[in-house]
Amino acid sequence: MKTILLNLFIIFGSITLIEVLKHTLKFKNTKTVNFLSYLLMGVLSYAAGKVLLPGSSVFSSTLAIAFFIIALISLFIKDRSSEKQDFQ
Repeated sequence: MKTILLNLFIIFGSITLIEVLKHTLKFKNTKTVNFLSYLLMGVLSYAAGKVLLPGSSVFSSTLAIAFFIIALISLFIKDRSSEKQDFQ
């Protein structure tokens, strides 16, 4: 049970930390910012998994790989904010 709670803490903690930083620093939602934020989430979740769960780091490695894949996919997704600006 402790491991499951720590895994959830790693997931939601890394997402929350990066999103709060994006909001606090008032970054615009661009492809570069999305790519870098997902990349930082992957690095942060991997590091947190190594520190909090040194014995079972399989989950943190898998989570980091998932965030890296999402970061790569975010580069190829069409930016919808530019479409909205074209119509205004």
